[in-house]
Amino acid sequence: MPIRLVRIIRTPWAPYAVTFSRDGTRLAFGGGSFYGHGGIHVAEVDGDRRAALDWEKVPWVVAGGIHSLRSMVSGVPTVSGLSFSDDDRFLAASMWGTLHAHVSAMLFEVEGSELNPSDVFENIGFDPFIEPNSDERQSSLGIATGVLLHDSFVIVRRHSAAPAGRHVIVLSPLPSDCPVRAGGAMQHLTHSRLSVVRGSVVTEAGGSRGVHRRQPDGTYAQVHASEGLAFRRLREPSAPPDVVPIKECPRVTAIVALPGNQGFITGGNQGQIDEWRWDNGWRQQRLRAAIAPVVSKSQELERQPESILAIVITAVTNQVVAVSTSGNLLIQRDGGEWECEGLPERGSPRSLAAHPSRPWVAVGLKQGGFIQPESAIAMLALEP
Repeated sequence: MPIRLVRIIRTPWAPYAVTFSRDGTRLAFGGGSFYGHGGIHVAEVDGDRRAALDWEKVPWVVAGGIHSLRSMVSGVPTVSGLSFSDDDRFLAASMWGTLHAHVSAMLFEVEGSELNPSDVFENIGFDPFIEPNSDERQSSLGIATGVLLHDSFVIVRRHSAAPAGRHVIVLSPLPSDCPVRAGGAMQHLTHSRLSVVRGSVVTEAGGSRGVHRRQPDGTYAQVHASEGLAFRRLREPSAPPDVVPIKECPRVTAIVALPGNQGFITGGNQGQIDEWRWDNGWRQQRLRAAIAPVVSKSQELERQPESILAIVITAVTNQVVAVSTSGNLLIQRDGGEWECEGLPERGSPRSLAAHPSRPWVAVGLKQGGFIQPESAIAMLALEP
């Protein structure tokens, strides 16, 4: 299945988030450079009209800094995740600040390509950890790396919280008077780094999330949290998540719900891809074998060149499409075999989304650095 380049959209920063509107007419993308000074753009899919979020219209931006209700971060933030409501009237965004500081999630009203601020969600949760050379427990806010509008919640995934705590997944209730419709029927089209399946939010657990534990000799060593999948039930928002182990996968690096939200797909740091179905418990079936060998124990949790960075399910053919860290697009054929295609545009992949009615995907590519952060989004057609 060859891929055809439909369009290149240039961005002023690395595009960490990309998603199509539910009606398929627009593409929203957000990002940042050097973990700050980012933004959100909304562009027409079949036209040239494009608008950028004006931070001066956001009430939480004051005197050149962004201020939420209880936290303050200097500089304009990086946008790490985007999620449209079912009717495209609202767009939720997760963010982090300069030096990976905490920034609250935001909700915007959408009018064509224009964004107007609607609400802010603290998504604050504290997981205690111990700083080296200190007996005092500190609190880690963690950075938000994904967002999903679902039912009556803005759901945020936080990167540096321990899965055994309560705040890997943060559930923020939407205001009762906010007319957001978000049933999650199309969540499989966007890689949001979390999914809602069978009434629970699921994301990867472990990985680089760790805590410092005091050793018998008085020193502190970092201990990685349990590897696997973190589940949090929507009907029990105050309960801590459950951690489900995953076989033959040192670290889960990507996740997406299957259409119908009764199962999901995960990708791993060695290129493996698994399908998960419920059968009196979550059952794992390997769809693609690991192909990147782990060189040493210390590298077991690190991303490999063939690590799965993002996964989506196409709307037209219900095919699993993934992108690897090395820049390959992986497409599952009807017989279960995998096709591997190199991307026609240079860059390091950062985000992935599928069009709701065409056999297209959009891949966010980081091309520049701190000095020249300009990057791109490649819109690709999956040819039969």
